Parts: sequence; structure tokens; C-alpha cells
Amino acid sequence: MAIDILAVIIGSRNSSSMIQATPLLRVILTSLMVALCGCIDPCGDEILQTVVSPDQRTVATNYVRDCGATTSEVTHVHLHGRFGWFSNEDWDNVVLSLRYRHSLKIQWQGSSRLVITCDQPAKDGETFRMARGWRDVVVEYRGCREPGI
Repeated sequence: MAIDILAVIIGSRNSSSMIQATPLLRVILTSLMVALCGCIDPCGDEILQTVVSPDQRTVATNYVRDCGATTSEVTHVHLHGRFGWFSNEDWDNVVLSLRYRHSLKIQWQGSSRLVITCDQPAKDGETFRMARGWRDVVVEYRGCREPGI
């Protein structure tokens, strides 16, 4: 069916010209498949906890990103406005990023103070990012390890 549609698009309408168009159709379909493969994100996100601030303006999301067997999982805490979209590609909104899966507890202490508690400190080299604030939100860490320490 798809080959018939493409044959009509490129000008092949009868069976004898269809045989001649087949190599061209193969090139078109192969190119299309290769181009689309680059658009597919091989990573998956598992949202572990989502907490809305008391004033309902900001959302904190704790999630683990897993990109398959060749890379390690990464634990993130991401902040965004309540009516904004959660996007795992928006690095400016990530306040905590730790290599591997870590158990965290996130809680709001007022509308502009977020407390993130790590059950166990990350090991050397596991803390990628540890921001102390985001917009008007102050972020406090308990039991977490600073980058480079």
C-alpha cells in the first residue's frame, strides 16, 4: 500500500513502471526510516515523586532517567511552574542530578523553600548538579553530597 502511494507520488502508475520505480522507492523509504530513527528518544523516565508547592505555583518532580544498558541511570529533581510542561530536556529547571538511582524525599517548607533529603549521600563523582535555588525558590539539601567532594 505504501509503495503504491509513493509510486503515484513519483509518477509510476502502471505495473511495468512500478518495477522500474522499486529501487527509487527503496531509497526513499530507507532514507525516511534512517531520518526518523534519529528522532526517537531511546531513554525512559520513571517519575518517582511529584510535589506541588503550598501556593500551587511550583511543582517539584523526582524522576529517574534510564537510557539503556550502555549508560547508568540518573536521578533528577526538576522544578517547573504548575501550568508549565515537565520536560526532561529542560536542563535549566533541574536542581539536582545524581548518577545512578538514589532514594530521595522532596518536601515543601513554605511556598518558596524546597527541602531535598538524600537517604544516602552520593559517592565521589556521582553528583552532577546541585543548585541552591531556582527562580524565587530556595533549595536546601540534607544528607546529599556536593559535587566534587
